[in-house]
Amino acid sequence: LILESFATLLNNFPAKNLLLIVVPRHPERFDTVANLIEKSHLTMVKRSDNHPILPEIPLFLADSMNELGIWYALADITLVCGSFVDIGGHNPIEAAIVGKPIIMGKYTQSCQQIVDKLKSVGALWQLENTQTPETLTKTLTIWINQPEQAKQAGQAGLQLAEKFQDVTQQQVGMIERVLANHQNHLKHR
Repeated sequence: LILESFATLLNNFPAKNLLLIVVPRHPERFDTVANLIEKSHLTMVKRSDNHPILPEIPLFLADSMNELGIWYALADITLVCGSFVDIGGHNPIEAAIVGKPIIMGKYTQSCQQIVDKLKSVGALWQLENTQTPETLTKTLTIWINQPEQAKQAGQAGLQLAEKFQDVTQQQVGMIERVLANHQNHLKHR
């Protein structure tokens, strides 16, 4: 779906030097994803090959671990693809915290609360139809044609994510105080 959509976008926007960065979440998927890309006939560079990303190479396979935040930060638009298949979805907060607009599929049951909040502020678009590439292509085209709107969506997500970080920090502080009080209580017994 994503490779088909991207191939269409490359044809529709030849002057934009589009780059798709594919980041498999698990290392056991690296070879499978590389094979899918090769079958799509898109030219690719792999992170593990240590080749530079050049304008004439439209696809970069990040076959590495612990770098997802870097790739999100470099992106203009993010796709959280674990939501395109029925596995529960991946958390979009990683993309939101670096201020990027987010596109997800319909399978978001494991992170529905944050998806709903990001949708409510316009930071996330959720696709109901992930069976054909046309819906994804149409959605990506909007943000490619309107980069300021995409940036505003990303900023709305960042503001929301920062609020969640504040709440998390407050909860961690509460837990630390409870633990410290418990330790003091045990010392004075």
